[in-house]
Amino acid sequence: MTELCPAKVNALVPSAPSSPDAAASAFAYGLYASSERTLDSATIIADTDHGWYRWNVAGVALTKSQHKFAQSPSLQVSFPESLMIHRAWIESANASTCRVPWFIARDAGAQERAIAAAAAIAPASPLEPVAKAHAVAEPFDTIECAEPFRNAMVTGTRSPQIPPEVHGMFPTPVMVKIEVVLDESGKLVDASIYAGSGNLPLDQAVLRAVRASSFSGAVSYCQNVPSDYLLSEELGPY
Repeated sequence: MTELCPAKVNALVPSAPSSPDAAASAFAYGLYASSERTLDSATIIADTDHGWYRWNVAGVALTKSQHKFAQSPSLQVSFPESLMIHRAWIESANASTCRVPWFIARDAGAQERAIAAAAAIAPASPLEPVAKAHAVAEPFDTIECAEPFRNAMVTGTRSPQIPPEVHGMFPTPVMVKIEVVLDESGKLVDASIYAGSGNLPLDQAVLRAVRASSFSGAVSYCQNVPSDYLLSEELGPY
């Protein structure tokens, strides 16, 4: 599967017990990727209500968790002042530059996802190493637009051709999730089965339909950017 970056930032939540949206000067967070690996070095940048900050991490191992992806241990970062983090992403890791200013979209389900992500991050120990963030200039020119952030989305779907042998096998609906990677223009770069139904012919039929669909690309900070996301397809009963 095509990767836009060697890893992603999970969620930054206040190290002290608090609401995920509270201001703080220290945050716990995690890094994750599609498979196990070690980040020999990585640079992370954050857009906050007090400007931009950057910090570095090194020697971070991402190992398989109970989820499908590989995740780091709980990490910590401290800031010189109390602030709120709007968005954060990895700028570079293992000598690879991440082209995407990856973001958490502020849509209707963002708060729910933030709480779920925070619950997955173990409380940080005071003895764990703490990275120190330092203030930096805005990493790109400010652009004004009507819609500075927009998720990628499907604009034209193809219905899967259900294999005849599947009929009668699913008395209740099933869900198939396809991971999709798009370029800046919304053109499909890659697609793979993220979570299947347990029936390979049915999963492959959904994958073929997704590959034949059309998409609208993501926008981040008023820029068209490559993106990846999960497309869920409910099927059946058959």
